[in-house]
Amino acid sequence: TLASVSETKKTAVLATPITTKSIYLDLLISEFGQDITVYKVGDTGLEGIIEKGDLSDPKISIILKKHIDPLKKLGVDTIALGCTHYPFLRDALQKTAGENVKILDSGGAVARQVKRVLTEEKLLSPAKHGEDWYYTTGATLEFQDKVKKLTGKHIKVVYAKL
Repeated sequence: TLASVSETKKTAVLATPITTKSIYLDLLISEFGQDITVYKVGDTGLEGIIEKGDLSDPKISIILKKHIDPLKKLGVDTIALGCTHYPFLRDALQKTAGENVKILDSGGAVARQVKRVLTEEKLLSPAKHGEDWYYTTGATLEFQDKVKKLTGKHIKVVYAKL
């Protein structure tokens, strides 16, 4: 957790605007972050850039600098990634924040929570590895291409009509 990792007790959560304004995030902070300061950073515009699949876009470093430099001046030593898109920018974020700032990826915690819920609901598959299914409400080939560009993996995508 942010509280257990931070030495300065000054931390930040980098997330989408909806997440930074959510009651759920406020509840997490009040439960696990009572002894720390948590700065919430949203509305960066990074999600759209990442979704285009161009991680070398020069706007990325400009945006990161704009949002991370003020945090460094405040003494923030730990930043949690509160968006599934942001691990793709981990290296650029670390470079901008500097080696003394720790970057926490919430992906592991989310996976553990999903496993816990699936286990409680008796929905967890006993198989070591099942079949992966990817759904999108957008263009399937475009989604497939973006995933390939970002991860190097070729996936099968199914259109989900809502």
